[in-house]
Amino acid sequence: MAFKKIAFVCVFILFTVFIFSETFTISKIRIIIQNAEYVWDEERGLELISEGPSYISPYTIMTYSNLVPGKKMNQKMLEQEISRTQLRLQDSGLFYSVSVHIVPPRKNPHLRTIVITVSEGFLHRFSAGNAYGMYGLEGLGGERASVRVYAGWNLFSLKYTHENIGNKNYIIGLSATSKDFFPSMLDKGKQNSVSAYSLEIGKYLTSDIAVLLFSNFSFLNCIENFSDTYIHYGPLIRVHRYEYFPFRFSWEMETAAFWYMNQNSLKMESSWNFSKALFSHFFESNKREQSLIFSNLLSFGYGSETIDSFMAFDLFDTADKSVRSGYKKDTLLCSAYFLFSSELRWNFLSLKIPPAFVCINQIFIYSDFAVLKNIENKNELFCADAFGAGFRLLFDNPIFAYFTFSGGANHKGELRFVFSATAGF
Repeated sequence: MAFKKIAFVCVFILFTVFIFSETFTISKIRIIIQNAEYVWDEERGLELISEGPSYISPYTIMTYSNLVPGKKMNQKMLEQEISRTQLRLQDSGLFYSVSVHIVPPRKNPHLRTIVITVSEGFLHRFSAGNAYGMYGLEGLGGERASVRVYAGWNLFSLKYTHENIGNKNYIIGLSATSKDFFPSMLDKGKQNSVSAYSLEIGKYLTSDIAVLLFSNFSFLNCIENFSDTYIHYGPLIRVHRYEYFPFRFSWEMETAAFWYMNQNSLKMESSWNFSKALFSHFFESNKREQSLIFSNLLSFGYGSETIDSFMAFDLFDTADKSVRSGYKKDTLLCSAYFLFSSELRWNFLSLKIPPAFVCINQIFIYSDFAVLKNIENKNELFCADAFGAGFRLLFDNPIFAYFTFSGGANHKGELRFVFSATAGF
């Protein structure tokens, strides 16, 4: 009896290894947008099969997937990339619904057809923050392009991004910001940015990885000569991945190094975010529209000895990257730092607001811990901490507006309450 069980286990293992090691070839990809249908194969490229009232370009959809005709993959890799493609398309905010699945051809068992079906979503964006509002528009011209306008008391900003120029995955981003658009309320005795202009150019190496060159020009209220303006530039890399080993989780990374040419200063920073949904099967089996998410942020930065308070890392005001307790801002301006933040989030209630809006109510507990070199005292290390809780209103697809309220204290009992227009790290 024991021998039969061992033999059965061995056969099962061999069968599983065979299934997951067998290689398949993607023969073609069908893309269905509303009622329009396209077919993409290796020989003929992308062809329109049937017309329909669609707006989003099929080339835009292709940028969210690493699946291409002619690519060879085993069953496990193919299923994982199918899942990643669906998650990327859902996270893009361009679609109400997304479906990605595999169709095995009748004749050749080693070929696979991928079918991507999407329903176009609400492309307008709204948000707000401290004394400002934001309006944005996604999918400009059906492309992977967007524009956002921020306006409020003492703030005006315009941002434009295109992430698939010439359908070649090239990226360009432009922004212009003024904090002196209306009569100024800035403190003239401090280094405050009156206007800033930035440019980034780069390329998606894959659907997960973008490499860019970034440049920024900032003019301060206390600057009289152009030679004293803050101009910095340098490389930037962004990664956003969904992983399935050793368990399902997602992670993001952004790393940059900037050189301030007029100040002869170097600044480097790297941020990593890891998120994992807990007890998903429990919520699904009980048909509850709830989720429990464990998210962690690891961030560190270094600046040369010549950086001043304007170039310093700000662990007080920076959204999703701060110590949320009762320290003063001057204490959390630093030339170098290490920050670890952790949140346990419970999406406990999902409200459907007619006609098609969804509001997710989230409560969370958090802890922040940082080791830093204060900008005024660079020879000593300072430890900062925070422990607290908060509440979020998440207006997800199709609004994409987020509001966070939190309050926390450090080990000295010093309190601070924070409001931000963000969904968290």
